[in-house]
Amino acid sequence: MIIAIDASRANKAQKTGVEWYAFHIIEQLKSLIDSSVRVILYTDAPLQGSLAQLPKNWEVKMLRWPPKRLWTQLRLSMQMLVDRPDVLFIPAHVAPCIHPKKTVVTIHDIAGVRFPEVYSAFERWYSIFSAKRAMRKVSDVVVPTEYTKQEILDVFGEGAAAMHVIGHGYDTGYAKEKPKPSSYGTYFLSISRIEHKKNTIGIVKAFELYAKNHVDVSLVLAGKPGYGYDEVVQAITKSDVKKRIHMLGYIPQQKAYALMQHAEAFVYPSLYEGFGMPILEAFAAKTPVITSSTTSTAEVAGDAALLVNPTNITAIAAAMEQVSKEREALTTKGADRLKDFSWKKAAKEYANIFQKK
Repeated sequence: MIIAIDASRANKAQKTGVEWYAFHIIEQLKSLIDSSVRVILYTDAPLQGSLAQLPKNWEVKMLRWPPKRLWTQLRLSMQMLVDRPDVLFIPAHVAPCIHPKKTVVTIHDIAGVRFPEVYSAFERWYSIFSAKRAMRKVSDVVVPTEYTKQEILDVFGEGAAAMHVIGHGYDTGYAKEKPKPSSYGTYFLSISRIEHKKNTIGIVKAFELYAKNHVDVSLVLAGKPGYGYDEVVQAITKSDVKKRIHMLGYIPQQKAYALMQHAEAFVYPSLYEGFGMPILEAFAAKTPVITSSTTSTAEVAGDAALLVNPTNITAIAAAMEQVSKEREALTTKGADRLKDFSWKKAAKEYANIFQKK
């Protein structure tokens, strides 16, 4: 048996949500797939770090593609004709046009439909086309939440693919104690893209309300720029509390661990999520979470977070006020909620799908 896996997203140097998802699933599959099975990882660049440490029955094929664009549809498709795997696993949205009968694709969300302005015309068309095609053409589609499953069915309708809901895991590094960062005093934290979809301006405006009565607290924003970044910068520049708002850009995991563990709360009132992995990371760090009552985040958080209407700035600010009173209860509930999620559990469910006829 040959299992082929697209590892190109997992191999990115600066990973965000989908890239971390692909990385952790592949890492867990290394110990779950039987040694009698041949596993091929496909990538567009040399494997980095622990991803490159492969079991004896695993191998990597770097598929060079100078045109850069359409690596999946053209270069990976060509390789399917050469290797003819029994199973192809695509951890991030897009299956090649040529693929084996048993092809498993993870669709994380349909943001191209819900937030079309975030993407270029090509990116928007390609993401929607790929999701719709996966529903019609591949054997199995995996989604991270019931919310995302229902969204896909509402927009695209049922297809030939079997649909499976497999939740994310979390990086256990968030649970390992780190020294407190010395630069920010008491702070609220947001780790995500700095963009409209993540509601970064909403976080800034809510902090401005909160900061009127709390002169010794700051706001830390960590993440890459996204759509609407310039508007966020402008809002901060005009803010009366701009000296207490710190934008860090993309940060390495070790710094993320420390910042998350020592934050007053993790503030994540996102306007749209397919899952919301940082919620679990905050639970692991024993940090209270403020997140959206809409989209998939409420499903992931359960009763272990303060849920707010993400478009209601006053409600977000009120949750910032409330969080200190409920810290102990929230962290206890968060630790209990984590028992439902792990990368090993998720990878086992994938392995089961691979083996089904």
